[in-house]
Order: sequence, then C-alpha cells, then structure tokens
Amino acid sequence: MSEVINSTDNDGRTPLIMALEGNHADIVQILLTQNCIDVNKGESNSPLHVACSNGASQIAQLLISHQTTNVNTENSGGYTALYYAIVYGHLSIAEMLLAHPNINVNKQDRFGESCLHFVCSSGNVEMTNILLGHINTDVNLGTLDTNETALMLACKFDHICIVQQLLSHPRIEVRLLDRDGRFAENYVNEGSQNCAAILDLLRTHSSYYFKPRQASPEVTEYSNVDPNRDPCRCM
Repeated sequence: MSEVINSTDNDGRTPLIMALEGNHADIVQILLTQNCIDVNKGESNSPLHVACSNGASQIAQLLISHQTTNVNTENSGGYTALYYAIVYGHLSIAEMLLAHPNINVNKQDRFGESCLHFVCSSGNVEMTNILLGHINTDVNLGTLDTNETALMLACKFDHICIVQQLLSHPRIEVRLLDRDGRFAENYVNEGSQNCAAILDLLRTHSSYYFKPRQASPEVTEYSNVDPNRDPCRCM
C-alpha cells in the first residue's frame, strides 16, 4: 500500500500532489487518513509548497494540521512554503503557517534572505505586518552574504510605510552595520521621493544613539515579548 500511495509519475508527482493540483480537497483528505502516506514527498516541491503556491487554503489547512507535515521543508530551489505563500500573496495561508508551533519564521533561503527581507524589499505592507506580529521574528536579522537587515532594504527601496512599521517594532535597532560598515541611513537614496522623511524617522528613533554593532546573520533569541502587542501599521 505504501509503495502505491507514495508512487510518482514521470514528472515526479505523487497521488497527493496530483489531487491537490486539481484542488480536490475531498481526495486529499482521504489520502491524509492513510498511515503510510508520505505527506512531504515531492520531486521539486512538497505538497505544502504546491498548495501554498496555488492558494488552495482548504488543502493547505489540511496539510498544515497533519501531524507529519514538515512546515519548514525546503524545495529544490531552497524555498519554504511560507515564502511561497508570501510571494504569491496568499495572506490566509501565510497566517495558517505562522500559527503553526514549529514554524521557523526566520529561515533563510539560498541567497541568505528571510521572508521579512523579501517583503521589506518588495514593499508588501500587509505581509510585513503579519511577520512583525510573530513572536519569534528577528527584526534585526542580517542576510548571510552582506549582513543587510530588513530596515536597510526598506530604506534602499524607499518603502516609507515599511520603514515606519519596522521602527515601531520594540526590538528594532537603527545603528546596525552591514558587512561594509554601512548603517540603514546609508541605504536611503538621495533624491528619492521619501528620502528626507525616512532619514528623519531614522535619526529621531530612540535606538539611533545606541552603540553601533554588526548585524548578525544568525537569529537572536528573545524572551518576554508580548505576542499580543498592537500590530505595526503604516502611519
């Protein structure tokens, strides 16, 4: 039975993946009741990756709630299901994943970026908000290669609403250094639409006069943070 239920076709698709590609939630539910099902199997993408890419929220919920699903598994490109849900704008699925007790919200891709780095670069205010609302989000995490923080990237791309969101986070540090010794304010593009306003926000922040330190590509562990704090909103 195990060999049949976990078998693959010429494209590497299992019966589970074929069922969810067709958005057949009822069949997915039946397959997930089988003890021998390998819920994480897929040649390039796991079933959860496919569901999160397609925006199949009902199926995603079935997979996320299954006891053997690895919510942090990477596909062949090094991306997680959370990354796919965020990239394709599936807010409800992203929220489901973030509610899972085992989710690694700071997991970095093969380029060294976390989901927070991505949304702050792309300017996605709504996704930034839900990531900042997660208790384990490391708002000061640097990328693996250049030690760039989410704040640096938001400044670089002139996303003033996201700069405001980040500066509202209780653990944000303005005076972190990237690999080349630059601060977030050095990422602000002179002449950009929000240049003066962003610089003013940075220089009037309470952490602006903290002792400078290198941004870390490793996650910082924090405790005693209120998970029910008011979410950051664009001012």
